Amino acid sequence: EYLLGYKDRSAALATRHSNRVVPGGNGMFIPTLVLDGKVCGTWRRATRAKSVAIDGIPFARLKSADKKAFAISAERYAHFLGVPVTLGIP
Repeated sequence: EYLLGYKDRSAALATRHSNRVVPGGNGMFIPTLVLDGKVCGTWRRATRAKSVAIDGIPFARLKSADKKAFAISAERYAHFLGVPVTLGIP
């Protein structure tokens, strides 16, 4: 929802990364990592019966504090699902 409602997404998403978030411009959005109001990467998940694995794919190297912020969000998501999480962000 963060990007969907806008034709011009340049305030939150650098044009050079658009194809990584909306491959081929086909309207199908990849889940995004957002930091300080800017899209800074994408993520994917693999759900299992008793856990969820989340892999972050940042557009650039992240600071450890930023990784911790994403870890907090991943923990909240896992809590919502009722399973433990493993998080991988390079």
